[in-house]
Amino acid sequence: MKKALWTLGGALLLTALLSAPAMARPFWQSDLVCTYPSPITPYAVILNPSGDLSVSIIYGLPPNTAFDCAIRCGSGGGNRVSCGTTDANGKLRQQRIAGFGDDLGADEVCAQVEFAVISQNVAWDGAFCLSGFVAY
Repeated sequence: MKKALWTLGGALLLTALLSAPAMARPFWQSDLVCTYPSPITPYAVILNPSGDLSVSIIYGLPPNTAFDCAIRCGSGGGNRVSCGTTDANGKLRQQRIAGFGDDLGADEVCAQVEFAVISQNVAWDGAFCLSGFVAY
């Protein structure tokens, strides 16, 4: 009996240790499809459970322009914050924005997450980059 309990306990511990990395995945990630050619495909990731947004370097945007990162669930509301300003060559630095995905509701099911990089004070339709291939 004692041997069986040790074996069962070891099996449960091993199962827990092996499943932890599989559960530590992003809440949402997507390649970005942009309206200009780029040498590198940009991407965006919302990390789970923090809700932090990570956006890769984006090349080819209009120079010296302020941009917002925006996200929404379907056509509903969402979150829009500053992503920074491009340099003289049109490069937007890599960004990490804390708690960005919190308004989206990481614990809720969202059938269609949309993400965009938009010039400040411009409507969603004027986005330079939109989410493309999405993985949950």
